[in-house]
Amino acid sequence: MNRLVIFLLTFLFLSQQSAFSQDENSESSKNWRVEIEPSPFILNGFFLHIGRNLTKDGKLSMALYTLATDVPDVLTERIFDNTVDEDVLRVGLQLTLNTRYKIELFKDRESNPYIGLVSGWEYFTLVNPAKEDLRVDVILLTPYIGGEIYFYKDVLYVNPQLRSVLYLNPTYSIENRTEEIKQVFFLPQISLGWRF
Repeated sequence: MNRLVIFLLTFLFLSQQSAFSQDENSESSKNWRVEIEPSPFILNGFFLHIGRNLTKDGKLSMALYTLATDVPDVLTERIFDNTVDEDVLRVGLQLTLNTRYKIELFKDRESNPYIGLVSGWEYFTLVNPAKEDLRVDVILLTPYIGGEIYFYKDVLYVNPQLRSVLYLNPTYSIENRTEEIKQVFFLPQISLGWRF
């Protein structure tokens, strides 16, 4: 929890510095973005999203996205079949590319909805004291919808999303285990963003 507080304070400090140092009429100086999701920090992990606009109008952007985190029990049951109470699930590492396209519903505002796709690779580790640890590698495709809701000088924003997570081509480290990854599940998520 201390890591999250320190990270959020650093994030807010850097955002204020960026906002004061930029020319407010210069959109070209706001092509980059960094986002964090608080939940991985709370759940003994990390998250980082670093992206850049690909078009001059800022509608299309692409980002590198990585995370590692413990998975809460309620999500473990949504991700895996045949788990038991003693099972502990962790996303060991996720490395993905995040593409996002902004839909300009509100022409005179930066806050607008978007559609996106996260694609890449991740692995899970399922730990049970009575069994050998099970590792599952998957290809990840996650179409989603969301919105950037700016609350400070078109620099800081909240980013709620609804994701449909698809796991493809699972590879299990141990054959003949009863636990199996489900192919699809829905995941609401929220992140904080800083545009610079």
